[in-house]
Amino acid sequence: YQNYRERIEQIRQKMRRSHFPIDIEKELIQATNEIIEHNAKVAVRSSFGVEDGEKYSCAGIFDTFLNVNQKEILNNIVECYLSLWEEKALAYMLSNRLSILDSSPCVIIMRMIQPVKAGVAFSCNVLTGNANEIVVNAKYGLGEDIVSGLVEPEQYIVKNHGYKLETNDVQNSVLTKDEILELGWKV
Repeated sequence: YQNYRERIEQIRQKMRRSHFPIDIEKELIQATNEIIEHNAKVAVRSSFGVEDGEKYSCAGIFDTFLNVNQKEILNNIVECYLSLWEEKALAYMLSNRLSILDSSPCVIIMRMIQPVKAGVAFSCNVLTGNANEIVVNAKYGLGEDIVSGLVEPEQYIVKNHGYKLETNDVQNSVLTKDEILELGWKV
């Protein structure tokens, strides 16, 4: 097992030392300059072909970098690709019999927003398998720590695709009853 860890770390270090070909680096810089304003922040997000398909959910497995400035973008692109070689990603792929060779890695760069509220919605109750329940997790601010499992968000269960909210105790919650029910219609 130790040899395995050492070999993976060698691969990661070799990838960190490598450079983008000059023409690709120029294209990346030009493309990011087109989508962001001077001194604006971006999100650099990993996306892999095995993520969030019909059978698998890789939320929180691969890396995402938030509030990234222009100088950090290229470095964070590399780190996104390297997240495929992290122990948690390899263990997940191995336990689900997924091939690294079929992972189709890519990186998404988008303008960063500073949300008041954020969350995750599931089109069915993943804990019970009930397809008539939509589960909404929400919190104030960025939602990244929900996906990463760093916080316990507020959770709402919407039944019958937006017709009924399971709990009526939404007076002091992140989302209003109307917002929760609207999400139930959209998911």
